[in-house]
Amino acid sequence: MKSYNGSPAKKVFLTAIWCMTAFYGVLLNADLRAQSVGGKGNREDASVIGNPSNPAWKESYKRGLRYQEQKQYEKAIAEFNAALKVEPGLWLITLQLGQAYRELKQYEKAIFYLSQAISKNPDPPFRVTAYLLRSVTYASIEKYKEAMDDITKTIELDPKGSTGYYKRGEYYLVAFSQPEKALKDFDTAITFGERSAEIYHYRGAALFKLGRFQEAIESYSQVLKIDPSHYSGLLNRGSTYLCLEEYDKALNDQNTVLRLYPEDVEARLDRVSVYIAKEDFNAALSDLLFAIDHGRKDAWLYLTLADVYYRLGELEKAIQANDKAIELDNNTFLQPSLYFKKGLFLLIRGSIDEATKSYEQGIKLAVDGRNLQSVELAARDISGASFSKEEAKTVASKITSQLNETQRKIAPMAVTNQGQCHKSRI
Repeated sequence: MKSYNGSPAKKVFLTAIWCMTAFYGVLLNADLRAQSVGGKGNREDASVIGNPSNPAWKESYKRGLRYQEQKQYEKAIAEFNAALKVEPGLWLITLQLGQAYRELKQYEKAIFYLSQAISKNPDPPFRVTAYLLRSVTYASIEKYKEAMDDITKTIELDPKGSTGYYKRGEYYLVAFSQPEKALKDFDTAITFGERSAEIYHYRGAALFKLGRFQEAIESYSQVLKIDPSHYSGLLNRGSTYLCLEEYDKALNDQNTVLRLYPEDVEARLDRVSVYIAKEDFNAALSDLLFAIDHGRKDAWLYLTLADVYYRLGELEKAIQANDKAIELDNNTFLQPSLYFKKGLFLLIRGSIDEATKSYEQGIKLAVDGRNLQSVELAARDISGASFSKEEAKTVASKITSQLNETQRKIAPMAVTNQGQCHKSRI
């Protein structure tokens, strides 16, 4: 999953914002006459384009715009500051300063200048741009309440504009985990004309989180109609097909991602799940080892590797991989399963005392964490295993009884981890 701050949607959105503010700068060329959105003249010309009797700031401002377009933000800031010395507080300049500081990730300065732009210009159509920029800047530093307040103001000022609903939906989904509200805003944005691949991508993620997988696939398919090589659209549609157990379709999307991005680890790890479901354990092993070779190290990966080695009959390698998973784990919901798997492998090997201790540790962790799911899986695994030693069979029967009793104990207060088929991927 790509990070929120670095998402393709954010890059597209900020490019659009820059184009909007640059367009407003073009107004300077119309004999310094201000025009607002919709063609209505602005009565407070000086607040919009400065004092016509002192146009010296304009050249610095234009140079700043050119530097901004060339992504030379320090030089752009120097020119905007020069313009600001001539026209202190002019909203158009402070808006561009806010944008330039945003690009440099100097978010507090960006917020300062964007706030000036909002306070200096009373014209609602222009304030929409400043509120939008300040909103995404707040989101960049995870001040989501402030980001939500600003995006709500843009909707109040421009109730038929699609961008405000789009961004508010994104916040509901990413920051507030409210997919129902997110979906409503995404649909409103589409109604008002938003047709980007990213809006359908976020809409698919909201539907995915709601467990509405078939609708999520339809939304991701719309992404791919617009952009057939869309990384997240392909990856997430594949994951959704996996949740519906449509393994061949999932594999097709994952393979498409890997044709486009051969070194991608996320697609390979998604493909592992498909290979395991199809019992192609050698292929699953290849992708897991690729992920490890490319720097991926976490408890889930090594637990999966342990299970794949076990299914391939490589018991000692399974034990080693499981021990690595325990080493990497950091008190997660996965922890009881790590000890249950270790106990199973040791019991099959005939290490009775070590296996018993591992199961005891797993049961304790499961009870403490109210993790019913891990106990259910452990009971299933031990019942399906084969043991060569009679003592191991006897101990396995005893452990099975303990696991069944633990299930009855935990069930009334269980905490469930819904797994990958209920997690949104943005």
